[in-house]
Amino acid sequence: MYGLVDSGASDTLIPYDLMSFLGISEANCQIEPCETAGGPTDQYVWPPGIEVNVQQMARKVAVKASFTKGLPPRVVLLGRKDFFGQFRVEIDERAQTFSLDPYD
Repeated sequence: MYGLVDSGASDTLIPYDLMSFLGISEANCQIEPCETAGGPTDQYVWPPGIEVNVQQMARKVAVKASFTKGLPPRVVLLGRKDFFGQFRVEIDERAQTFSLDPYD
């Protein structure tokens, strides 16, 4: 599965359908309100979180596991608070470039 870096997302959001694929039960999640491009919805937060593998860096980072029904299937949005917060992020709109440098 691949994730999209989303500067408009506060949290990392994962499609609700992947919760059961990962063996996570809705009963073990905390329900919190959230906003998506499709409007307000609930996110089901699994407190232990998950690890994301950033392949180009051979690095794994922990993120909040927030599952929501407001996403297209198989689209994970990597958000500012948990994913971006672990990197120095540079988006140069004019040059059409994007870079991530880990804080060590």
